[in-house]
Order: sequence, then structure tokens, then C-alpha cells
Amino acid sequence: MNNAFGVSEQEFPLGRTGSVRPSRSSDMRTCQSRRKSAETPLSDKTPKPSFYSPFFYSPFALLQCQKESWRLWNKMGPPEAPNRLHQKPWNLHEVDSECVDAVGEAAKLCEDLGHHVEEASPEIDEAALTKAIWIIIIAQTRALLQFAALVLGRQATLEDVEPVTWAWSEDARRFSASDYAEAITAVHRTGRVVGRFFTGYDILMTPTMCTPPHKLGEVSMMRTDIEAFRDIVLGDSAFNRLFNASGNPAMSVPLHWSAEGLPVGVQFAAPFGDEATLFRLAGQLETAQPWANRRPAQTY
Repeated sequence: MNNAFGVSEQEFPLGRTGSVRPSRSSDMRTCQSRRKSAETPLSDKTPKPSFYSPFFYSPFALLQCQKESWRLWNKMGPPEAPNRLHQKPWNLHEVDSECVDAVGEAAKLCEDLGHHVEEASPEIDEAALTKAIWIIIIAQTRALLQFAALVLGRQATLEDVEPVTWAWSEDARRFSASDYAEAITAVHRTGRVVGRFFTGYDILMTPTMCTPPHKLGEVSMMRTDIEAFRDIVLGDSAFNRLFNASGNPAMSVPLHWSAEGLPVGVQFAAPFGDEATLFRLAGQLETAQPWANRRPAQTY
């Protein structure tokens, strides 16, 4: 989050693993003709999966990709391709000026270190992604409560869980199995957009969150104002949830400190499987602007 350095490693994005997995053939958009023909088979004419398709990487291939990334880390200097700057969240949540300033200062620091920085962003279908992530979250929440019933030997009730957990579980009743399947497809579609974006760029830089760190108690699952809690979550995840969906590695670096003396994070996301670039950049940033010995001026 905002208050410390942290890295989210490369992982399979939502829907790539687990019990729900759309068919490989539908993802690759291929079809084989069963008729004998002198013409080229249809499967040879249809697009093949790109490297950012949901099923392109097997776990073994992903491991090899990461090993190569780490091998290159020991041999290479700063990233050579341009870095991209993006300050507006895809869900259009309001961003605190401290977080905007944090990215602006980080961009200036990167330029001073020899990086080329320009403003740009993947073209995300935010409405579809927001709906998809919401359906996946509440469906999993409801599934957990159904499992809890097996443990308890009775149906779970509001008294057994936090108000937010219960409200999200109840909201899942509005959606169907086909809605869940379409949500997985929307997440895969988003991953392809992000993958294409990173074919020419090393890093995408954004705020980590839309606000500086919250006061204790603000982010509480015991809140009864469910919409207010959801608004906080949307602000906290406005920038990083894109990479939760796509599976790209990302890191949060505390490069800015607010007027109240609190750390404000800047997020750096990298191409699929390229943690090494993040750590190389983190080393440069920490050398130029150390943060290990800095502490908040006050505690809430």
C-alpha cells in the first residue's frame, strides 16, 4: 500500500487457474474443419494466441520466463524503453493532490536518472472490468459462506460475519453462472490490452492509491455503510486492480511524503514476467532517494 515498499509478483490473473477455466479453443479463436478440402484448413487461417493470451503460459513456461528475467537483471543496467506515466484512475475515482504530486515527483526523479517518461495509458473498458471484478469478488464471497455452512452445520447468518461480507454475499444473488463466465472473459480481454500496451514500454507509473494512508478504522469490514466502504475500496484499488486482473508484476515505492508526514506510494507496473526490471528500477530509486530510515511524523 502507501506506507511501505512492496512488490506484487507475476501471477496467473483472475480466471487463469482454479475450477473455472474457459476452453482453450475459445480463447485461441481457432476452429478445425472436419471436411477434407484442397484449401488451407481454417485453423491455419485464424489468429494464433499471442504471448499475453490467458492460456499462452504454462506454469513451467512462466517459471522459465521469470528465470530469464532474473538472469538478465544481473547483467543489465537501467531499462532502455520509455516509461509511461498515468495519473487518472481508469474507474475515474477522485485522486488526492498528494498522490498526483507523488507521481509528478517520481516522473521527475526517473528523468533525472536517465529514463524517458511520457504520459499514456492502456485503453481499458473500465465499465466491463469493474462489473467483472465485482461479480468475481462477490461470487467468491458467497461461495465462502456456503462453505462456512458445511463447517458450522447450519446456514451462516449476519451474526457470523462482518456486515460488509454479508452484504456482498447477498448481492451475489443478482447474478448468474453465465454472468460469472462473462466476467472471466472480460478479465482475459483486459489482460490482452495490458499485454499489448507493454510490448513497447518497460514500465507504467501511477499512484498506488487515490488517497494518502487512511486513519485507523476507516477501512473496516464492520462498517454498516456499505456504499461508503465500497467507495474506499474503489479508491484504494483504482490503479492496482488492473494488474490484479492482468497478472502483471507491480511494486509500490514510498517516494513522496504528505504534509502530515505520511508516506505516499507510487506504483510501477512491468510487462508479464518481468520482475527483474522492477527490482533494477527500485534499486536506482532507493539509491537516489532512500526511504528505509524515514518514519511517519505522527500515528493516527
